[in-house]
Amino acid sequence: VAISVDSNGAYVALKSTNVITATITDAFGAGVAGVVLQPALSSTSSNYSATAVIPTVTTGADGKATYSLTDAAAVAAGFDKVTFTAVAGTTLAGTNNSTIHYSKPN
Repeated sequence: VAISVDSNGAYVALKSTNVITATITDAFGAGVAGVVLQPALSSTSSNYSATAVIPTVTTGADGKATYSLTDAAAVAAGFDKVTFTAVAGTTLAGTNNSTIHYSKPN
């Protein structure tokens, strides 16, 4: 079972809303439904807050779960790193992350 995350390395507009998708697949590449994931921002992210509570997300029938991030604190050359971790008690153990970079539009 594996966790893959899209948007890694993407450059996005300042203060934009970005949807990051984690996909859980089994050994045959099929999506795994019902896996509970905890998204979290790294402490070096532009939008990090030690008091922020981010709700868990659960994979659907296609094995995908999404997290939307709007970073009001984003600055040019800043970034947010979102890590998805399987919640204890699920059938999966592991983490994976995606880093998005902010840039001013030309």
